[in-house]
Amino acid sequence: MYNAKDYSGLLLLASSLGDSGSMEQLAELAHSAGKENIAFTAYMMLNNIPKCLQLLVETERYPEAAIMAKTYMPSEVSKILKLWQADLSKTNEKAAEALADPLQYDNLFPELQLALKAEKLLEKERSTLQPASNYPVVAPTGRGTC
Repeated sequence: MYNAKDYSGLLLLASSLGDSGSMEQLAELAHSAGKENIAFTAYMMLNNIPKCLQLLVETERYPEAAIMAKTYMPSEVSKILKLWQADLSKTNEKAAEALADPLQYDNLFPELQLALKAEKLLEKERSTLQPASNYPVVAPTGRGTC
């Protein structure tokens, strides 16, 4: 499959086997081959949010990167928002100005500080991959909903 450059097939195989090493290799290979959808999916399955954001920024998918950052890595929102505003201002200056930076307008984002704390708490968990067999035994924390 590697020789045939069947990235979709490799994604299916690596995810079916739960092989994180193969998934990481596939993500890098797909990224270098310009198969961003496969690379993004592989990084997401590995819970590698920084790589997902990097890929979205590299491919100039700023709105998607900003939404993903707001959800998973709020500390990155301002940086990505600046890139989005610069890109958007080329076509629509008013729309670019309308994008509110959470760090500048904290009154519009009342949950930002809580989200930043949650990001720090979950950082360790993000780097620890859980096997799929753990899914039935993982209990909700009871601290709210996701």
